[in-house]
Amino acid sequence: MSATLNARGELAVLVACHTFLVAIPTRTVVRLFMDEEVTSLRAEKHGALLGTVRAAGKACAAWDLGVLLDLEPLTRSWVVVDVEHGGARVPIALRTGACAFVTQVRPEASLPGRIFRARGRAFPAAFAASSLGAEVPALFGLWLDVARLFTDDELAASIAVIGRGEHASVKP
Repeated sequence: MSATLNARGELAVLVACHTFLVAIPTRTVVRLFMDEEVTSLRAEKHGALLGTVRAAGKACAAWDLGVLLDLEPLTRSWVVVDVEHGGARVPIALRTGACAFVTQVRPEASLPGRIFRARGRAFPAAFAASSLGAEVPALFGLWLDVARLFTDDELAASIAVIGRGEHASVKP
């Protein structure tokens, strides 16, 4: 995390993830959707990989943030991000809890390195929810580095599932 980010913060989308918030930097967010605005193209449940969804006409690999963190699934919103992999951008729709709001976040607290087993690197810092200056439904939040959330194998699986989903008929 850069000294610049620590000093002044960064604009982020805050989403609920059970009892805590996750801050996703707006520079990584393509678009936000409510659950009913996303259409399932092809269901392929493999752990946190849900298959393919279409969001605003774009096919995306669908992943559940809760399951990625070894927690229960989430169901309220979708955050579409593009993740760099092998020189290409992989469109991923990340299913999250409710989108709380968008605000400037200063993630100043460090976390234990293995807080989420395999995904600890994706959360380089945390912040007190009280520092946001608004009433929020959590005590703390975690800063998400989207580029570190997925393994190379998961990104390859995302590319494959998008290819299969683009050829599937739309299912209700």
